[in-house]
Amino acid sequence: MKESRLSVWQSAYLTLLYCLPALLILALLVANYQLRVSEVAVYIGTQKTAVETAYNAIANKTEANSATIAAALRQDPVLKEVLSTQDPDAQNGRNLINYYIRHYADEKAGSADTLDDELDQEIGRIWLRNSTIIACMLLIPFLLLGSKFGFSTSLSLSYLQRRQTVFSGLWMKLVVALIIAYGWLYIVNPQGRGASTVSQFLVAVDLSQTDTLPLLLRDTSVTPVIAAFLGWYLYLLTYFFSKMTSNDVVSAQAFGILFQKFLFTWGTTIVFISTQLDENANITAFLIGYFPMSAFSLIKDKGLALLQGGQQDTGQLNELPGISRWQILRLEEEGIDSLPALAYRRRDSINQYLPGMAKLVDYWTDIARLYTIVGKSSYSQIQQSCLTASEFIIRANDAEFIAAMTTANIHNPQEIARLLLRTFPELESYHPQETQQPPIPKAA
Repeated sequence: MKESRLSVWQSAYLTLLYCLPALLILALLVANYQLRVSEVAVYIGTQKTAVETAYNAIANKTEANSATIAAALRQDPVLKEVLSTQDPDAQNGRNLINYYIRHYADEKAGSADTLDDELDQEIGRIWLRNSTIIACMLLIPFLLLGSKFGFSTSLSLSYLQRRQTVFSGLWMKLVVALIIAYGWLYIVNPQGRGASTVSQFLVAVDLSQTDTLPLLLRDTSVTPVIAAFLGWYLYLLTYFFSKMTSNDVVSAQAFGILFQKFLFTWGTTIVFISTQLDENANITAFLIGYFPMSAFSLIKDKGLALLQGGQQDTGQLNELPGISRWQILRLEEEGIDSLPALAYRRRDSINQYLPGMAKLVDYWTDIARLYTIVGKSSYSQIQQSCLTASEFIIRANDAEFIAAMTTANIHNPQEIARLLLRTFPELESYHPQETQQPPIPKAA
């Protein structure tokens, strides 16, 4: 355990390396978001130019007051076309034109330069506020696991081992970071590109007071997708917290599993929306995201039952005694998604990535080996007298055990024991070559 005690600088450096994929994606997204905001400024400036052109055409009229100026601007052919259209997508343009009409019609409104400065400042504040939200939501998950990975004294890994391990699954970390970043980008801008930023500007200058709900709740066309992402994100945080509390922060495929769960959540939500099931769509999408494992298991079991004529799939991890949902997910992270996969798993990978569960996994592996060799139906009979492969090998030559197997319609226990030994040579230590010898009779 001496190797596990690192200096503060080493731990901080490991935490930074763990967060590096998130930082790279954050830099890419913030730069892209700045381009979106620049497009918003151009869009708003276009509406301002249209009103300014119309205003200049009537500005030389004598004794024009605010009412006549406003009326004249609303009758301008270009502005009138925008103001009269019923297209919902043009709502932002109508609000902007009305805003500028009131500005130019008000003698006390101040100069256009002042208005432009206020506009630029408001857009800048929106960009900074939203970028801060995205950065926090992106970095929080990586900081949780990264700090635990770098500062934990319970991991029996040296600094060099941790530095090598931190780069495992780098591409998957980048993909998950990209999903989180753009997911939160569409939460703060649910309408995509710059449209939501325009709406936020209009809210900021009191042009949209009729509806004070957040944009993501008002934009019903994409709400189910956003709800599914929010559910998946909360699932991710819960999953990371469970890993931290169990001190299980070294994983080969944790981010790969999260990506698979996201694909399942996203695909299921898109199919759900395409069926036009609008009732409780948001709640259903959120629950699919927050409980992807339960939803996946339910759909998988129902699908396989239909394909197999109503029969349930066999050889699943949930058949192991005492295994929890979290433990099933943790085994799946290491590529162990069935009893056969567990039976043939590598012992060194379990020691490295599942040190806290090693003994329990050994017990389950012993069960999985016997299950894999004899099959579900035979194992259901054998488990009344024997649970594990090692116990079966030890008792294979016992007369009482043979009788019990015969009663259970298992007539070849010795052959099953030999097959276990040939398939899993590491079980040789349980072969009762000496323990099953008859006792030596005492001399008379």
